[in-house]
Parts: sequence; structure tokens; C-alpha cells
Amino acid sequence: MPREAQESIDALIQSLFHADPAQRQSAAKTLGRIGPDASEAAPALSKALRDKESEVRYAAAFALGLMGPSARESARNLVDALTDAEPSVRNAAARSLGQIGGEGSRTIPALVHALQDAHADVRNAAAWALSLLGPAAAAAVEGLARIAKDKDSGVRWQAVSALGSCARESALAVRTLAESLTDDHADVRKQAATSLGDWSPAVDIFEAPNHDLVVKAEIPAMKKEDIKVTVEQNVLTIEGERKFDSEVARDQYHRLERGFGAFRRSFTLPATLDAS
Repeated sequence: MPREAQESIDALIQSLFHADPAQRQSAAKTLGRIGPDASEAAPALSKALRDKESEVRYAAAFALGLMGPSARESARNLVDALTDAEPSVRNAAARSLGQIGGEGSRTIPALVHALQDAHADVRNAAAWALSLLGPAAAAAVEGLARIAKDKDSGVRWQAVSALGSCARESALAVRTLAESLTDDHADVRKQAATSLGDWSPAVDIFEAPNHDLVVKAEIPAMKKEDIKVTVEQNVLTIEGERKFDSEVARDQYHRLERGFGAFRRSFTLPATLDAS
């Protein structure tokens, strides 16, 4: 690192302990913008998580996340910040734990506990962090399944997204995602279908002996009226939606690999073809 850059980081670290809280906050924000190159500031930022001013604590938590895995040693301090009195600090701490990849023995249980926070933004942040941790956070499946029924649609969306990342093979996750396919909010339903497994029908296109163009698509378990085929400006589009099988009780599923939800495939037709 160039000498001037190093001196700048050293000065910012000193500013984290300035008497003026605005100076401390500004220093934390700047260190965050520098990112991993300022990882040597992580210990000082960890101390700033206990600053008496909530704006400084928030800026410090946020900055640690921007440093990514290089700030992983600060995970235990961020876990402690999950109990901060200010929701904004708890929010930033949760997100930063996901960004730094803190998979320590305290991290995942702390994030699971944060899923019960009184503030929706914090619950959302905790679910988001768990989704970043992926399969390492499989133990969070029960907590995520619980908030998949949260009153806040944003929290529900993040929960079903995290279930797809953390515990796709879990029977509880499958049942929860299947139930979310009938959520009142369209975005939640769409994400539940994505978490269960993206799908797109395989298509064969060939020219028959009579020069007709034949399109064969593998679209099992769908009705003709649920499929739409159009041709516009020499582009053939096949679209539709495969709905979840409501004849099977959701709690009877042990594994669900088939994809559900909307699909759309488009193909440019040969220029010599008469689209009519």
C-alpha cells in the first residue's frame, strides 16, 4: 500500500476516538468505503461498536460488513451488537455478519435469535445474512420457517429466499416453501417457486418433411389453457405457469424437486419461415 494511503488509514483510525462524534462517524464511514484495504481498522471499528452515540455504532457496524471476510475476527463483536438498543445498529450488525461470512459457534444462533426481533427491518436483515451463509446456516431452518409466515411481506420474501439458500434439502423447508406458493403477496409466491427450483421446459424445434416448423416442449402436468403461444416479429414465445399440486397436502411432502411457477421461452424463427 502506498505510504500516503497508509497514513490516511492511520489518521482515520485515530479519528474513531475523536471527541467529536461527527468526526468518529465520518471516520467509520470512510473506512467502510475503503473496504478490505482498510481491514487493519477492524479492531478499532469493533471498539466503536460500543460508542455512546448510536450513529457511530451504526457506521462502525456497516463499515465492518464492507470489509468482507477480512474483518471476520470482528464477528463476535457484531454478534454482541445484535442486542444493541438501536434497531438500526442491530440491522447493520446482522447484515455485516452475513457479508463477512461469520460462521462461528455464536454467529448463526445469534442471527436465528434476531429473526424474532420486534423490528421487521432487523428480522429481514438476519434472514438476508443467513441466506449469504448458505448451507452453513442449515440449522436456521426452523427460525426461517417461522418468519415465512411473518406479518411483513418483505420479511416473508427474505425468509423463503433464505430457505432456498440454506436448507433446500430440508423437509421442513420444502413444506414451508410449498405453503408460501399460496402467499397473499405475488413477490413472495414467485420467490417461493424460485427457491423450490427454477424450471424452464426443454424445447425441440425442427422442420418437418412438408417444411412445417415443429416445436415440441416438455410441459408435463399442465393444461392447454395454461399455456400461451405467440409469434411476433418472427419470434416464437411459449409461456405459462405450472401451479403447485393442491391435491397433495403440503405436510405430506418429504422432497419436492419439480419446479413450479411461471416460465417464458422465446425463439427467433428462420427468416425464410412464413410465420402466418
